[in-house]
Amino acid sequence: MATPLDPIPIPLWELDFSAARPFLNQLCRTANADLALYLQNHPQVVAECARRVQVTDVNPAALRTYGAGRKDELLGSLENRHRKAFHDAFLLLLVALADGRTRSETQVLVPAAGGEERHLLVRWAAMLDGAGDWSRVVVAIVDVSEFKRAESVLLRRTGEMQERIEELDEFAHTVAHDLKNPLTTIVGFAEAIDDHFDALPPDQIHEYLHAIAWSGRKMTSIIQELLLLASVRKAEIQTVPLDMARIVSQALQRLVYLLEKNQVEIAVAESWPLVQGYPPWVEEVWVNYISNAVKYGGQPPRVELGATSQGSVVRFWVRDDGPGIAPDLWSQLFKPFSRLDHVRAEGHGLGLSIVRHIVEKLGGQVGVHSEIGVGSTFYFTLPVLQLEEDSP
Repeated sequence: MATPLDPIPIPLWELDFSAARPFLNQLCRTANADLALYLQNHPQVVAECARRVQVTDVNPAALRTYGAGRKDELLGSLENRHRKAFHDAFLLLLVALADGRTRSETQVLVPAAGGEERHLLVRWAAMLDGAGDWSRVVVAIVDVSEFKRAESVLLRRTGEMQERIEELDEFAHTVAHDLKNPLTTIVGFAEAIDDHFDALPPDQIHEYLHAIAWSGRKMTSIIQELLLLASVRKAEIQTVPLDMARIVSQALQRLVYLLEKNQVEIAVAESWPLVQGYPPWVEEVWVNYISNAVKYGGQPPRVELGATSQGSVVRFWVRDDGPGIAPDLWSQLFKPFSRLDHVRAEGHGLGLSIVRHIVEKLGGQVGVHSEIGVGSTFYFTLPVLQLEEDSP
């Protein structure tokens, strides 16, 4: 025979609390007004309450949820009807009934096959249209696991989006600031030459043109790094075994003018462990680390390049003999578009951010260790080259 619960598509249970109500009233006097705490500390009392509660009806949706073929498989004392899975929800239901409430809801986590957990929404209502003795309490249990997973994904993506927005704000500020300075120099000296060309001595014109050219190269460098950052974010690359000696040599060749100008004493490791990566990007990492070591090193700078094997990864490092960096600033160094300070930082705030993006996309990590008055060591890790075993 169909019951009023049958047409409803969510799992419903009808419970009879009439035998449990006198016991519950006695508990309220025993618990000294803190029934929830008392029940938490006396699980055997909760079990006794469950024994006194009867499942009097269930709907087809509940049968499907628990894989039951007939209603009588789920009817009877609540003590043996999944009480353990819904212990917390049942406890809260008891407290609500004792407080005189006629409806409530809570969420519970229930272990499922495979070690996962299901998020269940438990909602109940006491039907007082009869004798008012809590003989009809309808409980609805809805699996909201998919909703919870979707909510978690949404929250994570919202957080990522907020981070990207903040990053774009910093990006816009940095690029505007760093392109404005050389552009102002170019416009200023170009106007000076245009307005006073006949009156300017040749040496001064040459000086102005040199400043214009230098500012143009700086803008070009900024734009090139912006393009590199964009390509790192979007590009899908295939990692290959790296000839690190060759990559380091190419990086040093690109910096030969800077090294000679600053009379840098540089020490390079004689051999390098085998790792996997993408050569053009790894070269950019070395160029950035080495150029920073020169800029912020001693007078003249002394720079060391080396590597340390650490199990499944290799840590490559660049060590300088500069003034060092305070520990509270280490975490700020690789943040997008940030500088240590506006006086010391000669770069344009993109270099270390690009390094971080490159290395993380290659499966590694970046970091720094520094001692005030001693120097700094910037490092990055790459996965060790996995050699395929010979087939038998």
